Amino acid sequence: MVDVAVPLEEYCHAVQKDYEETGYFLDQAVIVKVIEDRLWCFSSDDIPFKLEGFDKTGKQEVMLETNTLAQKFGIDEDKIALALRYKHII
Repeated sequence: MVDVAVPLEEYCHAVQKDYEETGYFLDQAVIVKVIEDRLWCFSSDDIPFKLEGFDKTGKQEVMLETNTLAQKFGIDEDKIALALRYKHII
């Protein structure tokens, strides 16, 4: 793991490729993002759906509906729905 910033366009391209046939996440949808100094993680393998938040003080779990993912992570709802449909979750 290398802690070096990449341009947003390059990052988005790499993430989209991860969900193609040759990608790394064919069996799950994974979202990870730092929001207000807390690392938030989502995995479609965790049912019922939840967000896990981590910071120096510990871990927080928040149960959620799938439409909350778009709002929380700033990702297009259609892309999230497509990723979850691929896994036959919704």
